[in-house]
Amino acid sequence: MSTAQSLFGLALVLGIAIIGLWTAWKQCVTLSHEQGDTAESRFFRGQASRRLVIAFILVFLGAMLGGAMILLEEPAQVIADLRDHADMTGTTFHLDDSQERFASIYGSYWLAFFLVFFILLAILAYDVMALRAFRLNIRRNILNLKRQAAAGSTTPPT
Repeated sequence: MSTAQSLFGLALVLGIAIIGLWTAWKQCVTLSHEQGDTAESRFFRGQASRRLVIAFILVFLGAMLGGAMILLEEPAQVIADLRDHADMTGTTFHLDDSQERFASIYGSYWLAFFLVFFILLAILAYDVMALRAFRLNIRRNILNLKRQAAAGSTTPPT
């Protein structure tokens, strides 16, 4: 792996980890401050809990990416170089037993990475839907209060 790739990978891993840790800290602060038993407090505690899970998943994804860079990148590059050499010389390329085991591990690792990533996206989508439902509920409550105020008053609201 070249130095530029290593630096970019390190920056990416650190960026993901820092964002995850900062988000976790902010959500822990929110959880410690939301102590009420109102609907709003319950919503914000639930939102902070979901986002805390998201933060931990981000840190986990950063660790998985770093682990892939350290442990898997070099052996995968060796196999890719062997494949390129076989293609250039016109020979057939076959993996030996250790390379096949590595390819299986490599594929499983990235499959697990993307599975965790899609779990992250599902939790994010649920968080957005919960926020939308909460906002619509607040809007309905405001409209009901306006209707009640308008029905109870003799002059039109200004």
